[in-house]
Amino acid sequence: MFFFSLKINRNLLILFISQICGMSAASAIVLIGGIMSQSLTSQASLMTLPIALVIVGADIGILPAAWFMQHFGRRAGWVFGCLLSVIGFIFCILSLLTQLFTLFCIGTFCIGLNMSYVQQYRFAAIENTTPNQAGYAVSFLLVAGIFSAYLGPWVGSTGINLFDQKFLGSFIILMGLTLFNLLIVIWYQPSLQTAEPTQKQVQPISQIPSSFWSILSQKNYLIAVAIAAIGYATMSFIMTATPIHM
Repeated sequence: MFFFSLKINRNLLILFISQICGMSAASAIVLIGGIMSQSLTSQASLMTLPIALVIVGADIGILPAAWFMQHFGRRAGWVFGCLLSVIGFIFCILSLLTQLFTLFCIGTFCIGLNMSYVQQYRFAAIENTTPNQAGYAVSFLLVAGIFSAYLGPWVGSTGINLFDQKFLGSFIILMGLTLFNLLIVIWYQPSLQTAEPTQKQVQPISQIPSSFWSILSQKNYLIAVAIAAIGYATMSFIMTATPIHM
């Protein structure tokens, strides 16, 4: 199969593990974010704000993440993303110790910024295989999302009562998982055809044939965005509101 090639196998396994670690943080925040907010703010309308900021951070960070990786390479980008996530978890821990809702919001926003780097794993998977196997490579990465969907909530629920301060254990474990992710991505080695970019290899944005606006005007793109928006909206509504009302 496509992942049995020695070098590609190594990179895809690294990406697979990193995908699990990276996505687990988001799924954990979705579970415990609203519940934790109940102890930090009395305003019901703000209880899902930290979860929303994860999505906002991921959206805002998409273009900067792509630019960063274009100029400094994927490995450097993923390391930077992990550091952003670690900073986010530190803010979340401080919010618990100080009972400041604002710090929790800053923390989840930083975690969201890392999600924009996590989204690049699937593109790296395509780069590390042949064109006719690209679909299988992406599917292999998407399977990791199933594991993170279980690991994240499990870590979040397991760490709730680990210390006297509720949820403190959850964020400590998640931060440790992110540090483990950082150690894993350091071992990522780009293949010869996708080597880390040098200054000569970087193509200016102005020279890219398809402009941003031309992409936005494509019918297939608009359909894909609409379907994704409906799917994410439905998922967010169910996953954020349910834990609060349980």
